[in-house]
Amino acid sequence: MSLSEGVYLIRSLGSDNSFVGVGPIPLIYPPPPAPLRCTPATMRDPIGLKPADGKYILEHKGIRYAIGSDEEGRVKLISGGGGGIKWTIDRSGEGSFRIKDPDSDRYWTAPKIITLQGENGGPKQEWEFENADDD
Repeated sequence: MSLSEGVYLIRSLGSDNSFVGVGPIPLIYPPPPAPLRCTPATMRDPIGLKPADGKYILEHKGIRYAIGSDEEGRVKLISGGGGGIKWTIDRSGEGSFRIKDPDSDRYWTAPKIITLQGENGGPKQEWEFENADDD
């Protein structure tokens, strides 16, 4: 494993200054299982990484929901303490990583809404993890 447990801001290398976030969520509790998106830096969200069996569990630290996916391949918040997916995070270059669902062999891909897609080798599947404590 190449990332330490902690809280990170995750930036897409395939789009200019886009960070992982949920964007505006209705002010209700519990919040709906919103998809993750590429957002401007002003809307970025802290994401917790916790090692688990050689993989990582990711959690939105602001509202403490695990990160998983749905049947359509959208990466999203998972309510109810479901634990989310144990994601594989592999180094793909100097300071860049790819995030994979090990059950489907699909990777986080950064159109506007983050989806799981087959490997394409493009920059929209490359992510940078910035320590949130350094922000």
